[in-house]
Amino acid sequence: MYNGDQDNCIPYTQDEAWTADMGGTQTRGWRPWLVEAQVGGYVVEYGANFTFATVKGAGHMVPRTQPERAYAMLSRFLSGQPL
Repeated sequence: MYNGDQDNCIPYTQDEAWTADMGGTQTRGWRPWLVEAQVGGYVVEYGANFTFATVKGAGHMVPRTQPERAYAMLSRFLSGQPL
C-alpha cells in the first residue's frame, strides 16, 4: 500500500493508522527509501507480505506528481526488490 505524503484527499496518516490497526506485527520500522541517493519516501513492513510506503512530494495521483519516484517504487515491487 502506498500514499503520496502531500495527498489532500486521503492523507497518508489515515492509511498509516489503518495499516497499523490491521493487527500485523511490524517487522521493519519506518525508514527512508531512496531513489538515486535521495529520499523517495518512507516505508514500514508488516511481515513478508505487507508494506506501507509514502512517496515524498506526491499528491493523490502519485505517478502524475512524482513519476520518477512512482516508477522506482513500482519497479522494485514488481521485481520483488525491497524499497
